[in-house]
Amino acid sequence: ISNFINGEFVPGEDGVYMNDLSPTTGEVICTFPDSNVVDTENAIRAAKSAGIIWAATPKRKRCKYLDCVADLLEKRSEDFSKAETLDTGTVISRANNNKEFANEVLNIRVLVDHALSIMGESTAEGGTLCYSIRHSLGVVAIITSWSQALPSILRHLVPAMASGNCVVIKPSCLAPLTVHLLAKVLKDSGIPKGVVNIVYGRGEVIGRILARHHDVAAVALVGSERAAFSVTMESGPRVKRVSYELGNCHAMVVYDDVDLDELIPTVIKASFLCNAGQHPHAVNRIFVHGAVLEIFTEKLVKAIRKIKIGNPQESSTQIGPLISKEQKQTVLALIQGAINDGAKVIHGGGSPKLDSKLDRGFFVEPTVLGGFKNSMDNPINQLEVQGPVVRIIPFRSESEALSGVNVTAYGLSASIWSKDGQRAHRLAQRIRAGCVWINNWGVVSPSMPCCGARMSGNGQGGGRLLLDFYTQKTTISTQF
Repeated sequence: ISNFINGEFVPGEDGVYMNDLSPTTGEVICTFPDSNVVDTENAIRAAKSAGIIWAATPKRKRCKYLDCVADLLEKRSEDFSKAETLDTGTVISRANNNKEFANEVLNIRVLVDHALSIMGESTAEGGTLCYSIRHSLGVVAIITSWSQALPSILRHLVPAMASGNCVVIKPSCLAPLTVHLLAKVLKDSGIPKGVVNIVYGRGEVIGRILARHHDVAAVALVGSERAAFSVTMESGPRVKRVSYELGNCHAMVVYDDVDLDELIPTVIKASFLCNAGQHPHAVNRIFVHGAVLEIFTEKLVKAIRKIKIGNPQESSTQIGPLISKEQKQTVLALIQGAINDGAKVIHGGGSPKLDSKLDRGFFVEPTVLGGFKNSMDNPINQLEVQGPVVRIIPFRSESEALSGVNVTAYGLSASIWSKDGQRAHRLAQRIRAGCVWINNWGVVSPSMPCCGARMSGNGQGGGRLLLDFYTQKTTISTQF
């Protein structure tokens, strides 16, 4: 894999490469540049050079390029599915889900429609006419995580380009394959050289340069709190725009009036089948009403025992590996820490016994932890665990459920399950999260915001808010 700079695939300046390891076998899949300052500066320079012409290009023409990108993604969906499975361990049955990929393409088209329809504001008062116009920012940087690598890039790339900005992308070192395919799509779509540039390598090198560079007007980060702190420190003196989409500790609240047989399949999907619990909205904590705690736990464990763990390239596999050896070690350490602090392992808790070919893979059993009196009696209940681990926590009252959900520092999403609509909406309005689902999970409209709260960041994910982030408004006032 090579960097994509000024419309061409180019090697790293100093010829140093990093290995991309298969989460399934631990073997090397491919290599990519360990880019340095020169590579990053070249990408920024290419974006800046292309910026004047791109910003002056009519918006409708810019959006036609993005429509072409959507068309090519649709045609090459199978290639992206195979790359995602190889690169991140996402099971092929999920990667091949035509509905999910179609949604990503739909998101592009919806954002393009928003970009075309957005208008300035105007008012006339006391003999004065005021109206606003929008300008592009110039060069913007997108720094992304390995989790949902393609969607997280497109969510920012589309509004940034549609608004007339040129972009430098720094992908995760753990998921370069999908991004490489995206670079090919961008090249084949005919987008002018320099409008989009992709530089691979370490965040502490590339991310730091992008955050502090005087020619980069904005930085969008999808990643960790540590990365956000670094971007804040580096970009602060420049007073540039920043968008952070960080962690989550999704809480699911289950009342005693729900049909558990209907609910359990959703719990399995949202907790374990969504990329082995590494999805941004994966369920971490399940608050279950005390009246149904025992039967809920029994039904959940019974369903978990039917899950097939193994090679993600096999169509029957439901849970694949975690993204890296380090992530596996982190998850197992969190489980052990919870046990040391009094948690009870109801199911799982370790590494599964698999075929010898998968011995070096980064697999963790679907795990259920219980034995909690409340959300405060074990530190793990305030943490995000990016893996197939859920904690079952009992509650008796609405106030107890609310305090438990809000006790964590994160606030990206939560879900409530109850037949009592009034109660569910009352609770939803008091949960401190950017997105709350009632009797569903994971449904996000591209027309609506899904923003993080608190330590989940300030990212303006979805709707017209990202178009606001990637444009500068100017108000013009004239006397008449």
